[in-house]
Amino acid sequence: MIDLFTPKAPSQPDAASYGMAELQILSRLNRSMYMANVGKQAPIWNKALVLKRWADRTLGDRQPNDAYRYIYLMSDGTNVIVKENVITVAEAISVNLPGKYSWLKWVPEVVDGYVKSPYDGSVTAINPNFVSTRLQAEEMKDELGGVAIRETTFARFVLKWGLSEERRLFNVKLRGTTNKEGKWNNVGLLLKMKYRQGVGAPGKFESPATEPRWIPKKSEAPDEYDLRPEVPIPVRALLPNESARLGFGGIITIFKDGAGEGSAGGGGELLKKIDETTREILTKVTAPVFSN
Repeated sequence: MIDLFTPKAPSQPDAASYGMAELQILSRLNRSMYMANVGKQAPIWNKALVLKRWADRTLGDRQPNDAYRYIYLMSDGTNVIVKENVITVAEAISVNLPGKYSWLKWVPEVVDGYVKSPYDGSVTAINPNFVSTRLQAEEMKDELGGVAIRETTFARFVLKWGLSEERRLFNVKLRGTTNKEGKWNNVGLLLKMKYRQGVGAPGKFESPATEPRWIPKKSEAPDEYDLRPEVPIPVRALLPNESARLGFGGIITIFKDGAGEGSAGGGGELLKKIDETTREILTKVTAPVFSN
């Protein structure tokens, strides 16, 4: 398995020119890569933070607030410059990846128990969608602002539970309103409603006092290939025979000494002139039009 979280100084490509990605000392990640390498999903995207598609997990015992320094390349609009970025160790080891988070599916386990008929002695399995633990029942009561919980029992039918089975047929009584008395609701079914998008998926109950309905919160995570600004990925220093130049559309390209320089005024100057012309055209095309 490829180690995605250890900095590695890449060797110089056997080419006259190459993209800035060839200088990056850490991998640019997406959710699939993270899952395959770590064995679990990347954390949920945090809208309060800038996108960050890399992580350095080699910082050992360094303190979370220690400074983490590295260099990267950027354009100032005309030239390529080398910049130093300073973030904390806590930020360096973390990612903030766009894309959808997959919540764990709610699948209640088979119930260790049964219902026995007093008439013919037949035994019926208990539907796992109707059971919950007392803790889940108490938490649901608090979430809905309920007033009581109780366990379902039957006057004549016998409920038999396994020794290790902690779940029961709990119900929670809603608080109701001045015009409508609160009803008893099965906690297992309320959990099934709440977790239909997955366990932990954000949302809230509407009308919790009378007719609770779970309203899932729409994900705010950007698309996997979102183009908003992100924390720059660390790069190695340019070698003595390398230079970084702005190419068409502002793309940073790395050239080896002598590469891109031709008899027709030099490839680098040609690219610069093409880029300047393109910008001028785009400026004219996108300039606002005013009418009297």
